[in-house]
Amino acid sequence: MSTVSNILLILAVLSFAFISCSSSSNNENEEGSGDPSDLPLENLMSQDISFMVMTVEEFGDDLDAYVMINTTENFESVSLKLNGNPVQLESWFGFYFADLELTPAQEVDFELEADDNSYSGSLTIPGLIQASFPSDFDLSSSYSFSWEIDEDPPSFIAWLDIDTDDEWVEEAELLSGNARSHTFDSSIYSHLSEDDVWYIDVGISAIDFDIRDDFVFVASIDNYHEYEFDSDFFFRKKEQPGGRLFQLIMESGR
Repeated sequence: MSTVSNILLILAVLSFAFISCSSSSNNENEEGSGDPSDLPLENLMSQDISFMVMTVEEFGDDLDAYVMINTTENFESVSLKLNGNPVQLESWFGFYFADLELTPAQEVDFELEADDNSYSGSLTIPGLIQASFPSDFDLSSSYSFSWEIDEDPPSFIAWLDIDTDDEWVEEAELLSGNARSHTFDSSIYSHLSEDDVWYIDVGISAIDFDIRDDFVFVASIDNYHEYEFDSDFFFRKKEQPGGRLFQLIMESGR
């Protein structure tokens, strides 16, 4: 998928959530947190904190699922079980990843082992998002889109990714779990012309999460839409594992 260089995060947190989870690190128990106001997004995006992201990604009628793990320490061994089943992790540029078979609204029990550190708990993949995206993207106007979901997740992340000849324009905003629409102001991209733009991705991610002092665990479902401005844009886009939410995190940390 797309490559981005920077991300601006606007924290607009209106909801609270609690996720029951237990962990041990060097035999010391730690309490988890599911309060979005505690979500260390800046650390997450800059990769200054370890994280695990489980994602179900919607694109058209297709559903793909992934797990991605990033650790700030160089562990000799990292292993993962989901719902009691071992996951075969692969390494990719310092990250661990695997394709999964997950479905919307599925509860997932996880057990993560990193040397002597262990984490276990439960997260729920939010339900299917029915998103309505405009048929065109007008660079001179603000962009609004909406979505529906059966049950409010703890939070949403609305994101915008623009690839141009000279730069990547990236915007992401954390929203309340009862949000059903979002508008990106045209000031983000009005300086661009259509001749500059290769493609634009706009998406919405519903997230469930648990936070520890040294690890963030995220379960998400993503729905997004692509706007093609150049017929060769698929040659410009770089395929990367992990889904769009992970890619936002990974690329913004470079």
